Amino acid sequence: MKKLISLALLLALAPSVRASDLPISLGPLSGTAASIAIDPDDDLVQLTTLYTSGLQRSTDGGQSFEPFGTGLPGGDYRKLVLDPKNHDRVLLVANNEAWHSLDFGLTWTSLGLVDSSLRQLAVSPATGDIFAAAGTTLYHSTDNGLTWGTAATGTLLYEVAIAPSAPSNVIYGSINGLFKSIDGGVTFAPTGMTNWVQAAAFKPTDPSVVVVGTTNGIYKSTDSAASFTQITAGLPSFANAEFFAWAPGGPLWLGLLTGMWVSVNDGSGYVNANQGLGGVPPIPTDAAFNSTGDIFISAEASGGGIWRTVGQQLPWIHIAFPTHASFTVAFAGGTRVTAGGNGVYKATPGNGMSPTNWQSDFGTHTERVLVDPTDSTRWITGGVGSFFDNAQIVVLTNNGQSITKPYEQFGAGRVVTIESDPSNASNLLAGIAPASFGNAAIISSTDGGTTWNPIAGTAGWANRAITFDPFTSGHVLQQSENGQWSESFDAGQTWTGLQPAFPVSGPAILLAFDPLRPGTIYRGDTGGGLFRSDDSGATWTSLGMPLGMRSQIEFSPLVPGLFWIGDASGHVQVTGDFGATFEIAFSAAMGSPCTGLDLDPTTGDLLVGTDGASTWQVPNASPYVDLAGATTGSGGLAPMHFATGDLPKIGSLNFGFGGAGAVGGSVAVLATSVVDAALPVFGGTLHPSAPYVTFTAHVMGGTAGVAGDGSFTATFGIPSTISLIGLQLFSQYAVIGDAGASDPSGFVLSNGLSTTLIP
Repeated sequence: MKKLISLALLLALAPSVRASDLPISLGPLSGTAASIAIDPDDDLVQLTTLYTSGLQRSTDGGQSFEPFGTGLPGGDYRKLVLDPKNHDRVLLVANNEAWHSLDFGLTWTSLGLVDSSLRQLAVSPATGDIFAAAGTTLYHSTDNGLTWGTAATGTLLYEVAIAPSAPSNVIYGSINGLFKSIDGGVTFAPTGMTNWVQAAAFKPTDPSVVVVGTTNGIYKSTDSAASFTQITAGLPSFANAEFFAWAPGGPLWLGLLTGMWVSVNDGSGYVNANQGLGGVPPIPTDAAFNSTGDIFISAEASGGGIWRTVGQQLPWIHIAFPTHASFTVAFAGGTRVTAGGNGVYKATPGNGMSPTNWQSDFGTHTERVLVDPTDSTRWITGGVGSFFDNAQIVVLTNNGQSITKPYEQFGAGRVVTIESDPSNASNLLAGIAPASFGNAAIISSTDGGTTWNPIAGTAGWANRAITFDPFTSGHVLQQSENGQWSESFDAGQTWTGLQPAFPVSGPAILLAFDPLRPGTIYRGDTGGGLFRSDDSGATWTSLGMPLGMRSQIEFSPLVPGLFWIGDASGHVQVTGDFGATFEIAFSAAMGSPCTGLDLDPTTGDLLVGTDGASTWQVPNASPYVDLAGATTGSGGLAPMHFATGDLPKIGSLNFGFGGAGAVGGSVAVLATSVVDAALPVFGGTLHPSAPYVTFTAHVMGGTAGVAGDGSFTATFGIPSTISLIGLQLFSQYAVIGDAGASDPSGFVLSNGLSTTLIP
């Protein structure tokens, strides 16, 4: 072994911790949020109100929320307001009543003000006075809400605002225009704005600048509201304002019925800021900023929930309160596909989900999507039709533009799985549960899903899982809901029952061959959880992982022992050691079960479907990315390169690399570097380049001279050094002197592998 770079240099090359890979909500989006507030002393703590579902709190910067607070009533919830003098104090309009909390939302007390039209609250940063705008009255309290007086009366009062830099300046909007006080709310007088005002705000550092939103557009004043100029630059013709929000030291954000706009010149002109919000943006309802300048908005209508930016930079990322059921997901080339209770949706990179031409009838839902291995624009889906028990298969072509229904069987139940034969993409099997009324539980297609036929002898099996053996052509296992399992050696045309049946304490829901280790099988049920067999099913080991009714497993095609699984508690768990240990890789909103998984090995991104929290993309969920570049050797084999040991975690002593698929007894040279050369060499692509972290030679195991029988592993471990987190390694091995190499040099390259070190 020859080490070509010192550990000190490796540490010097290590990058700083990369930016957080926030999960991205792709939708379909739904849900609604009325307001959002961020703890001024802790960015991770956030409160939000849902119009009819009460108060929620996040302690992870908005990634997840849970119900919070005691003492509040049910009913309609409005805007959260922070007391600028007391960071622990929050005010809220709930069920037409003013409330406050002195412990940032944990407990709540009524302020004694009840009005059926109560909409808005404002707190003076100088005196702590509270103003409350209702339908015909502007209320005013000078004793923290113990008693209330009337500051003004009018018609349809919508908004009240206090100038942060001059708190004696108070404005309120009504159907009769904008009114202003310069004595802290003791008296009010009309201003130069006589249109119906629905939103208004002072510039935080200059009380002479006032912006208002009216039924006739957006206006700005630079003379303390004495006169106003209508602003049209950059705005749509119908600009109905929801709110104004000045970022600390930054631009002015404007929420309209049609989404978000931003101004960098104090409201004299605006730019569309809807990037990432979808083709039809949600209605923004409120905005908040954290200490690093990220902006968060709450929103209602289609696509509602909580959105955020990183800094003031677009696009928006949807982070909370999607409520769509997304049972199955798939990467289809550059397109992401999801399906559940409302049909099949698709998303191109940088965009959220939009409906395909397959939108479900009443009662219809889709359980599985299989992307045609030979055509990424063709998707084969299985589920149930509008009669609740008519199992059906629907094929979408041209990226969801054309729809055919090649199979429908009334009374059978629902199609719960569709699998493709890895040795022949034209062969497909689909499983049906409960397969009642004498219907087959397994159906097959030999033409890529164009036609389907029942498999005799499978009636009533209530199939829950089908899995093809990747190492033996034609070998298939199936599992029924009651734990019975069967085996086929002719690609599913005939079956032999296997005994004993799996002992289950809940419905059996999962059965899968490990794609990279022969003889390893995983199975699961909702009672006993996840199990693994290393001897082709003769014996089983419990892995202690509880599963839900739609839990799925997703294997890495690159790394033995690496897989993801949806548990019973709204998490996706990941393991790098065949299930010996697990870590949480993703947590779904509101604990919704994670029901669909798919991995893109070229990016390491994981697609996650949930039963109630829509579809998410988790960037860099896998620390490994396949860089391709392999060339063929003896027997036409392209050797495989992969990681070994545990996940590439800081401090892992048994982490390393390995290879397989080469000539037995040959010599393999393993190179690992922090530079990706991507150079054409030996008929393929060479990835690692000098300076090298390691450059070692290994004699391949297996029978000497036998093509594909050679393999090796090399373990070197990772130091317990925090600065290494995020370091990207590029590794690859080459076989020396392979007489069957496709390149005259006799060198054979494996695939390249990119590995990112994780905490």
